[in-house]
Amino acid sequence: MANTFTGKRSDGAIRVPVGSSTVVEVGDLLYWDGSANEAKPFSSQTDNTSEERNQAEAARLFLGVAMTASPSGSTTDLLVCVDPSYEFEYTIPSTTIDVGDLLGASENAAGDGLEDQQLESVGSQDLAIFAVSKYGASQTTASCKMIRSVAWAADKKISRFQSTTSTLAGALVLTHDSNQLQFLDPGGAGRNVDLPAEEESDGLMFVIVNRADAAEDLTVRNDAAGTVGTVSQNEIGIFVCNGVAWASCVGANT
Repeated sequence: MANTFTGKRSDGAIRVPVGSSTVVEVGDLLYWDGSANEAKPFSSQTDNTSEERNQAEAARLFLGVAMTASPSGSTTDLLVCVDPSYEFEYTIPSTTIDVGDLLGASENAAGDGLEDQQLESVGSQDLAIFAVSKYGASQTTASCKMIRSVAWAADKKISRFQSTTSTLAGALVLTHDSNQLQFLDPGGAGRNVDLPAEEESDGLMFVIVNRADAAEDLTVRNDAAGTVGTVSQNEIGIFVCNGVAWASCVGANT
């Protein structure tokens, strides 16, 4: 057999297609649009009606950081950094940050989309795409490193029978990174629990236990805000998806 070296590059970058109508600037945060098979900046993502839902979708589809620009009309492949050892600096809302703090996508001022070159602190791994790599008090920029990319992340559909026990202070958005066993206390009021999009959830299952100390419901919804099932106090719900629709089975928790 002939001597053949199959390595292509070792600089932590990949080349990906981009649409002719998509404008990308160097430094833009990019997600992978699987239906179009191309990279797009965060601002192109369809609004999911809430910041947390937008952050969750961006985290799930995050590709990397644009190293080359793409003006309108260009179809030249983009060079994208997907290297987790590379340190970036991004604008963030003024806050105190520490090494290891999680950063995710940041919503625009109008509240109807995401910024292309801004991050913000997030409280959940499900929403995070970077981690702070340098301490700073009252920072307006953050040095950070990538903690995920669809270019190298494991398949998020793999079942993981790990549990989360939490008291909610608002709506909960579940993603493919969320533990499948959810022991939830609504925290004094009824809460919405939103499931991932059906087309990306074939074979996924969540078990949701309502641990309320009063008559507080968990309304479990699909990504279009349609009710899939309601889990009341001391009930358990099983939610499964076939890639087309979510189905549920709810009963008493004994």
